[in-house]
Amino acid sequence: MAPRAFTTCSETESTENRAPCFDVPVAGEVSRKFLDNFRNIVLSMVVHGYALTRVVGSGLGRTCNAMRSSGFVATRVVEDCGLVARLLSERTSNMIHPLSRREFFGTAPVACTAAGMLGFGSFGGAAAIGATAEDENSSPTRVPDEFPRQDSLAVRAIVGLSHFNIDKVTKIVSARPALAKASWDWGFGDWESALGAASHVGRRDIAEVLMDHGARPTIFTFAMLGNLDAVRAMIEANPGVQRLAGPHGITLLAHAKAGGGSSKSTVEYLESLGDADIDQKGLPVPTEEHTAIQGVYKFGGAPDERLRIFVAKRGLAIEREGRTHRSIVRVGPWEYHPQGAPAVRVRFDATGARPNALTIVDATLEITARRVPG
Repeated sequence: MAPRAFTTCSETESTENRAPCFDVPVAGEVSRKFLDNFRNIVLSMVVHGYALTRVVGSGLGRTCNAMRSSGFVATRVVEDCGLVARLLSERTSNMIHPLSRREFFGTAPVACTAAGMLGFGSFGGAAAIGATAEDENSSPTRVPDEFPRQDSLAVRAIVGLSHFNIDKVTKIVSARPALAKASWDWGFGDWESALGAASHVGRRDIAEVLMDHGARPTIFTFAMLGNLDAVRAMIEANPGVQRLAGPHGITLLAHAKAGGGSSKSTVEYLESLGDADIDQKGLPVPTEEHTAIQGVYKFGGAPDERLRIFVAKRGLAIEREGRTHRSIVRVGPWEYHPQGAPAVRVRFDATGARPNALTIVDATLEITARRVPG
């Protein structure tokens, strides 16, 4: 007998509110496809500016309850989204604004990530993640597993938000100044600090808030701010530093250009050096190779021990199941490096017309993954 299904909202509600409807199975194991669909639906509501209570009202709360009661194996997702649905119902005015969905949220428990960004739980909001209204003996604040280190969810959120959201950044670093100095590894050692994020997108306002709360400026920050004296002094003290790339392989000159008109003199100075804009575009990818390397490669038995090569917004990319994807740059026949990580190599087995395996070499770590259907 087919399992019963729980529908998150009516078709009328979906049309009026622009919130998608979908059926939630309430028996048997939850499939990875279903979880991906669930995350994507929640994301589509959140990143398009739905008030959080609207997200709950459009099906998130009911969906979480259906998942919770169905005995799903994805316990963490069920518990997180069920708790967050309750937390979100206590706040009425906050919104989340757009950020690249795959880049920022990945496939982490989305609702929990959203709550953290908005000041709940680990960001010091009124409700504490892990303590429920029914738990009379609960501690008023849940101690994060990573304590005394800063929790990784908060770190990832502040770095992501520092690209675009001054209000959220100000709120977070005012409550937790240590996060102004936070850095996040987007993959393969492509580290980015909160200040680095603000710097490469030209957000002077966000950079100033972060520095006011203890963030340490670098030559990339000074270039964006148009502080020619500081940039010149650093290059004269360390000749060649202008050739170093920032987060994601973004050059020093690109940072200066992101600063706009106030950085004009810095741009002119860096252009005069001739080597402050050595980018990581790499070699052209032949059409046959571009098509042949795409696919899914498995390096272990767990569901997330899979790598996918696919075409993303900026070209070819590599993604581990459930993680952030990274663009890849061609350095030779069947050989690439992830954007922002030029020392790492992704090599494809070119013995046939279509590679049957890829190998990633990252210092002493070497991983071989075999192509599988997918």
